Amino acid sequence: MLKQLERKWSHNRNHSPTLQATIKKLERRDGKNVYTIHIYSFKKFGFTKIADTISDLAAHAIAGHQEYLITYYKKSREDRAADYRKVTPKLQLFTTPSDLEKQQQAVEAEIKSLPPEALAQVLSYLKTTKKASGW
Repeated sequence: MLKQLERKWSHNRNHSPTLQATIKKLERRDGKNVYTIHIYSFKKFGFTKIADTISDLAAHAIAGHQEYLITYYKKSREDRAADYRKVTPKLQLFTTPSDLEKQQQAVEAEIKSLPPEALAQVLSYLKTTKKASGW
């Protein structure tokens, strides 16, 4: 199973323009092919995202690090499905920004282009608005 997965990964790495632009080959003295992103990078990435989103225990249980660990992880099937739905968007590598992220980026760009005097005015406006609205 692992050999098949490694062969598919190697094929995708060598034939996908997006992956070729992202993954760089590292030079080694022994001549083995080593890349900046390898098949285990995804395992590390996924584990980290799951641990950050749900919990360390859930990440270990999902990764199957210890068979008995799942016996201590008592969630219903529906709860685990809800956890997977929380994590799924964070596991995507190549995503397009959402509308909210686009708005945030536009606001950040506008703020960065303001002169210092305008920044001071914006800051005082935000403080007074925050106090008035009870944020």
